[in-house]
Amino acid sequence: MAKRWTYREDYIVCKYVDEHDVLISDQDKHELMLILKEYGYDRSPEAISRRVYDYRLLLTNRDSNRANEQERRIAELFIEGSKMSM
Repeated sequence: MAKRWTYREDYIVCKYVDEHDVLISDQDKHELMLILKEYGYDRSPEAISRRVYDYRLLLTNRDSNRANEQERRIAELFIEGSKMSM
């Protein structure tokens, strides 16, 4: 069974996806994996790719059937916070 993502991990991924172009390269995914490792999280490249894919869909206003409630809430909170800081 896959390990559940923490809110902190989700925030890191969501922020990274939002700050970079919606088309994230393999090099960017590797960089994101290293960032997560710096915070003590160990995720496979495949798990990161799936999470990035889901957040790209959410951040480009496309609905993703795979995105769970936690992913949606993190994306909504981050988007709201980034709009307030402008």
